[in-house]
Amino acid sequence: MTGVQTCALPISNFVRTIICDNSCNVVSAFTVSDSIVCIGDTLYLFSTITGADSVEWQINDSVFSTTANTFINFNSTGTYTISLVVFGNICEDTAFKIVIITDTVIANFDYSVSNLTISFIDSSSFTNDYYWNFGDGTPGDSGQYPIHTYADTGTYNVCLIVTNNCGAATICKDVTISCKYPIANFTF
Repeated sequence: MTGVQTCALPISNFVRTIICDNSCNVVSAFTVSDSIVCIGDTLYLFSTITGADSVEWQINDSVFSTTANTFINFNSTGTYTISLVVFGNICEDTAFKIVIITDTVIANFDYSVSNLTISFIDSSSFTNDYYWNFGDGTPGDSGQYPIHTYADTGTYNVCLIVTNNCGAATICKDVTISCKYPIANFTF
């Protein structure tokens, strides 16, 4: 996400700050190795800047590096704002991303029933990957919000396994389909 560019134009013996009108050629952009990181793991930051003379990497507004590409290790959980501020001759631009530092993964889901079809709604936390076992012997699903149609009514033990770099968590719930829509048919 790119922020507002500002320009510093020299006017006699002082500096005046004005908002640029796209006349600046400095653009801040970067990618992160992951948006959910475990305590102690390394987060790699790769800049894709243009027109910059210098850079500042910031975490919650505190500078931690001035190199184009860098890395950082976190020792406490939380949500952090990582910013890359780039400076040109008379301009600067800022991009930022949010990263979550965690030591756990939490599995949870809800669902809604419509006839024999169940819509599953993931409500897990700190999750990168999903695996659903629908409890009816059919192949599972790796999507975050799968829709599954059962062959008949009954109670099915549905399990969701979620993972991130810190580990895995599983939750199982009994899902009951108590009725199905009638199907009209006749012979003559």
